[in-house]
Amino acid sequence: MNRKIWIFLCLIGLAGAVYWRLVATGRLADQVVITYYATAKDAPLSSKQYEDMVEVYHGCFEEARETNLRNYLKSKSQHESVLGNMNVDKRVEQIARDIRLESFQTFKERANIYIGMLQESVVGFYICNDDHALEDNGVMISTLCVDAQLRKKGLGSKLIQSAISNCRKEGRPLSLIVDSYRSNLISMYEHFGFVLREPEHPFPDDFDHFDKVYMRYEPKASVVPDSL
Repeated sequence: MNRKIWIFLCLIGLAGAVYWRLVATGRLADQVVITYYATAKDAPLSSKQYEDMVEVYHGCFEEARETNLRNYLKSKSQHESVLGNMNVDKRVEQIARDIRLESFQTFKERANIYIGMLQESVVGFYICNDDHALEDNGVMISTLCVDAQLRKKGLGSKLIQSAISNCRKEGRPLSLIVDSYRSNLISMYEHFGFVLREPEHPFPDDFDHFDKVYMRYEPKASVVPDSL
């Protein structure tokens, strides 16, 4: 085959692959239906769907939670020895195991939850938290999560935009918290109009709030493309 023809065909094939990838990812996000439920247990999910949703939750937060828990316990521990670190690791392992065992039941009680469904599968969710410790009159977006296998397909952008629209209330600050070391997430939320601020009240002294930063919605930045 003529070299020029071969190169031309390769370029056509590459362009076609890129095009269909863009089309497919766009269609995927468009097909996700986000529905509000007063609590997660009110969602009409089968036992299997609910189990899958809890696994999506763990896929988003379990690793970061264990990291924060370990660092929190070490910051509170007066033991700097190897033995002390071993005890911390054992406590982290036990607490993480307990959280996982309890999560199937406790997740059902999550209130003001929006669940994203792609056909019969839970692919993401978020919560509008009207009652949190950092602002007296604030609303916080929490537990925003996208199935790890479906990221970079526009679902994250769709969930964030939905959360801003549904959680925002007139005259009340809208916020979220992020791990301080996750600069990629901080940058992503900045693109959607969230700004690093000091909260009205200090972070509680617990591992759920350990090493976090507070971000308030102040819509000045442009929205990122639908590629999250």
